[in-house]
Formats: sequence, C-alpha cells, structure tokens
Amino acid sequence: MTNFVICEDDNRFRKKILDYINNYIDMQKLEGKITVETILCKEVLEYVKKNGTNKNIYILDIDLNDNMNGLQLAKRIRKYDIYGYIIFVTNHIELSLTTHKYKVRALDFIVKNVDDIKSRLYEAFNVAID
Repeated sequence: MTNFVICEDDNRFRKKILDYINNYIDMQKLEGKITVETILCKEVLEYVKKNGTNKNIYILDIDLNDNMNGLQLAKRIRKYDIYGYIIFVTNHIELSLTTHKYKVRALDFIVKNVDDIKSRLYEAFNVAID
C-alpha cells in the first residue's frame, strides 16, 4: 500500500494534486490512497509519527502559511520516516538548491507554474513505486 501525504496551503492547487494522484492510482491500478491532505504541518507530523514505516510519498509546498515551511517540515519528517519519498512543489524556483542544505534527500523539486506538473509528478511517483 502506498500512502500519499499532501501539505499545500493553496486550496486550488491542492485539489489539482488530489486529482492527479487519484488519476494516477486509477491508471496504474495501484493499491494506494491519499492518507493526509492538509494545510497544517502538525497534521503531517501526527501522521508520520504513527506511520513512518509505511510506504509514504510526501508532496510538500515550501512556502506554507504555518509555523514552519516545507523544508523544515521535511527535516522533521525524516526523523520518523527515513525511507519516505519527498517531492517539493512550489512557486519558488530560487529555493531549489536550498533543499540540499536541509539534507532531506528530496526525490524531486517541481515548480508550480510549469506546464508539465502532472507528468513530473507521475515520473516521481513511478520512481517511488518501482
């Protein structure tokens, strides 16, 4: 079972990611589900503390309107889930190199305003699920 965890504060974009994941699960006939879909980092952390040993794919925005940003959240996720796949999706292309400073081993860094978000997500999912 593959679990998808989304932390995105833009409601429209979060819905778009949900649709992409659900389509991917259907297309691949994947045994998977969206286990967390939130704007709050604490909900992600509550999930990962209990489920860090599951097969998890985290889709995180970097600029969150919360008490931490997506990079800090990813660092905290790694304390409980060293094997989970982290995909950053953000408008802030200038932060792409910053992800390496946090040492969170991100699978991908996708800029929101590009045309191929769906295909980039699917490529990352294929790597994570393979």
